[in-house]
Amino acid sequence: MQDPSASIYVYNKEGGIIGAKRRDAVIMHTDIVKIANILLFKVNSAQTFITNPYDSLWSDKWEGAAIGMKRENEMLYTTASYALMRELDMEETLDIVNIQYHVLDNVKFHMGVYIVKTNRLPTIDSRNIKEAKWASMLELDDLIQKNECTPTLQAAIYTYNVWTQLDAIESRLRP
Repeated sequence: MQDPSASIYVYNKEGGIIGAKRRDAVIMHTDIVKIANILLFKVNSAQTFITNPYDSLWSDKWEGAAIGMKRENEMLYTTASYALMRELDMEETLDIVNIQYHVLDNVKFHMGVYIVKTNRLPTIDSRNIKEAKWASMLELDDLIQKNECTPTLQAAIYTYNVWTQLDAIESRLRP
């Protein structure tokens, strides 16, 4: 979990900064923040690592591998790196997929989706994460259909799937 006294920028829906608040004063149903959502994949596998964190807007639902809220004067990539280290004790190269404004369950935020491909096993911080597991894309789709995943994980997986399809099309068009 992030430091509750950390200073967090609050944004308008266009992404412009409108002010800053302490992390523990941010109200997710009214304040718009930027978050980094990390999808962790096994190398040469269609499995992704999902977690069930203690501190979540959506209790007892599966989330991506790690998620962090952008702090004041911090790049979103740095937010993603810190979240990966804090929650899974991993230092890995992150690839950005997309940054997009979302309204999910009346919560508004700008979400950057990052992917990590690794052969390493994450080390779970049991103070932040209740449970975690590797899930195939079929299992993940089943969890989404059963409404057992957070809206942020659903949006991140959707974004990743679109990005993967576009990347495949682009690679076929290259000479």
